[in-house]
Amino acid sequence: MSVATDHSSSVLPSTPLPADAREDLVRYADAGGFTLSTETHPWYAALDSVSRLDEARAASTLLAELRSRDLPLLEQAAERLAALPGFEVPEAVGELASAVIVLARLQESLAVLRPEAYDAAEDELRALAAATASSAWRAERGVRQSWWQRSRLTRRARRLAAGGRPHRDELHRAVAAAS
Repeated sequence: MSVATDHSSSVLPSTPLPADAREDLVRYADAGGFTLSTETHPWYAALDSVSRLDEARAASTLLAELRSRDLPLLEQAAERLAALPGFEVPEAVGELASAVIVLARLQESLAVLRPEAYDAAEDELRALAAATASSAWRAERGVRQSWWQRSRLTRRARRLAAGGRPHRDELHRAVAAAS
C-alpha cells in the first residue's frame, strides 16, 4: 500500500482489488459493516466523552484492569451465588448485577428485620411499608390508610424487628426492601 501524494489522509492500494474482493466489500457495506453504532461497536458511545489520547489511554487501562482483576472476582462471586439454593449462575454481567442488588436489599433488611419478615405475604409487606412511611411517601403513591390501620401495621412491623426499636425511617426502608 502507498500513501496518496495529495494532501489527503487516505491510504489507497497501489493495485486495484480483485473483483471478488470488491464484491465482498460491497456486500459487507450493504450489510452495514462500516456503520458504527452502539449496537455494532462497543466504543461508539465513548465518542462524545473520550476525545483526547490521554483519555483513550486511561479508558484502555481501566478496561484492562477490569478484565484482569475485577472480571475474575465477579466470576468467582457468580460461582458462589450459584452455590446458594435457588440461584442459578448468571449468564451476563447485568444479570449478576441484578442478583447483587437483590442480595444487598436482603442484607440491608435483615440488619433490621428478623428472617420471619420474609414469610409475610407480599401484600402485607407493602401495607407495612406504607404504614411505616412518611405521609408524603403515601401521598406520592396514592396510598390511603387510616390512623388506626397505620398504628396496627406499624406495631406489626416493629414485632418483625430483629432487635431494639429501629427508627421509623429505618424500619420503613427495611420493610420496603423486603417487599
